[in-house]
Amino acid sequence: MSNNKYNFLSSIYEHLGALGDGTFGVVTKARDKRVKDRVVALKRFKVKPREWMQGINFTALREIRILRDVNHPNVIKLYDVHVQENTIVMALELCATDLMTIINDGTVKISTAHIKAFMKMTLEGLGHLHKQFIIHRDLKPNNLLLTDQGILKLADFGFARSFGSPGRELTLRVATIEYRCPELLLCMKQYGSAIDMWSVGCIFAELMLRRIYLAGPINNRSELNQLDAIYKYRGVPTLTDWPGIIDLGDMQSLVTENQGRFFRKDFTTLPGVYGASEDAVDLLDKFLHFDPNKRITCEEALQHHYFTTAQPRPSKPSDLPIPVPFELREGGAISNRNNNMNNNNNNNNNQQQQQMMMMDDSGSNNDKNDGVSRSLGF
Repeated sequence: MSNNKYNFLSSIYEHLGALGDGTFGVVTKARDKRVKDRVVALKRFKVKPREWMQGINFTALREIRILRDVNHPNVIKLYDVHVQENTIVMALELCATDLMTIINDGTVKISTAHIKAFMKMTLEGLGHLHKQFIIHRDLKPNNLLLTDQGILKLADFGFARSFGSPGRELTLRVATIEYRCPELLLCMKQYGSAIDMWSVGCIFAELMLRRIYLAGPINNRSELNQLDAIYKYRGVPTLTDWPGIIDLGDMQSLVTENQGRFFRKDFTTLPGVYGASEDAVDLLDKFLHFDPNKRITCEEALQHHYFTTAQPRPSKPSDLPIPVPFELREGGAISNRNNNMNNNNNNNNNQQQQQMMMMDDSGSNNDKNDGVSRSLGF
């Protein structure tokens, strides 16, 4: 590698190009010289000198600690960790795209069977974490990555942590605001896996709508405006819905004073909705229950009739639509799939497909500062 920026890892990795920038540093694509045919994403955490004196970057530490101990097909794999001067480098499994890219790409058709497959893999990966008493705390479509074989992977564990200690207060500043549950917005500091289930419900709705479901004003994101967005679509909870309202203290008025002001909107009548069957809406309601104690778990959701008996059945991962950017294609499953498509389509259709794969989806992300999440979901 000619660039000095990568020289300290040149004996281990062959640099293949940058994938994106984030607030923490740079993500690059590299080939591991030690393992045949292994291509990885190198995620760098730049540590300021003052932070280095105090110890390792906490975001990196959380992610390393959790990924080191978790092994599941639907969780991103951590291959290695390197430290050089003031930089921590994580070698992660390389994925082809993320769920946000698929949702926001209007040329990609998402069927009910596809939605079921995306949701099933999300719940299986998250269920494994919850069984290990780990909460993700930042689930959203661009943190759900997909390999070129259509396998969904939970990624970006910078906010993740263990839970379960009785009475322990945790931070409220977690989860992107559109996917943040009511109890966090209302400052309840004792919480558990139910906060992830609310986020899963928001993702489920987004797959059926092809847009963010509970979106507040783009130019004025705040906890109060996000509560209004929730009330606008889900109604305002009563004590019957959520007995825990009485434990909110001063925040209780943010619920009680809005009762009668908003009423739940029928999800099936929202513009652009697709795949919102009776089974799907029932499952969505269970994900988005106001009372965290009544919110459905991963294990319960996977046994819901939406997955077990309702038709169609979830797609096979290999049948999912994966619009892979040109620079991320590695051969194998994607190349073979494209070759098959080439045999069935004329040259014009093939050229249109390549143009679609190479499109930059950066304009579809609401977070203008998170360039890396637009590429890899990190």
